[in-house]
Amino acid sequence: MKPFTPTILSLILIAGLPAWVPGKESPAKADPVEALKAKAKAGDSQAQVELGGFYLRGSHGVKKDMAEAVKWFRKSAEQGNAQGQAYFGYAYLQGWTVQKDGVEAAKWFKKSAEQGFPMGQLCLAGLYEAGIGVEKNLVEAAKLYRLAAEQRDPEAEYHLGVMLANGKGIDKSSEEAAKWFRKAAEQGWMSNARASYGAADPTEALAWLYVARSINNDAPQPNSTKQAEPKQDVILQRIITLEKRLGDKSVLAAKQRAKDIQADIDANKLKSSQPKASKK
Repeated sequence: MKPFTPTILSLILIAGLPAWVPGKESPAKADPVEALKAKAKAGDSQAQVELGGFYLRGSHGVKKDMAEAVKWFRKSAEQGNAQGQAYFGYAYLQGWTVQKDGVEAAKWFKKSAEQGFPMGQLCLAGLYEAGIGVEKNLVEAAKLYRLAAEQRDPEAEYHLGVMLANGKGIDKSSEEAAKWFRKAAEQGWMSNARASYGAADPTEALAWLYVARSINNDAPQPNSTKQAEPKQDVILQRIITLEKRLGDKSVLAAKQRAKDIQADIDANKLKSSQPKASKK
């Protein structure tokens, strides 16, 4: 299994920057980017982080400028904006026009996480898992992944699944792992090279998708007229895509691996259903 690498987070951080949504004024009456800049200069912390995102991506007619991006992330972060704190922390992690500093990154991720911002929780979890800027602590990493996953962050759902599947920092549970992998897959995670399993071990990804689909409680029963739910169809499409990529030999291996996972789930269910012996 490919270990966690902080660079994975850049894909969500960049893609996840909020898009500017113009107000009621039409573009002919007001330039939304200029309006955003005015708000940012006036001290609006959310406008500052959004403007930083424009400079980071070079979007909305704004020329890409990392120094400007980090400047606005800093201003937003220093005002206590949880999103700005997460992005400013990431600037320190990657060395975006500032000296790379894991400790400083962890400081800002923690501030963001303490406000309940899922990206801050996800990033801080990654640092605890890797031991960057903080002492390695898999228990703390698992707790933070869960907090972010419960807010439906797909990467956190995926990483929580990995920790559950391997018993890292949390009690091992194949059933719970499959449930979180399913949630991640429903949002597009595990479906391509962005996810560690999808890139490093697509056979393992396919096996977990088989299990994730089979444990869907909302799936129609064999004799039911209930239509398959859209999310179930999403999982099926992920499976079909990976099957086409892998070929017959790997598909057979994935199906056998899925059987082993399911056997583990069933064995644990049986064990938990057995009455405990009374103590005399």
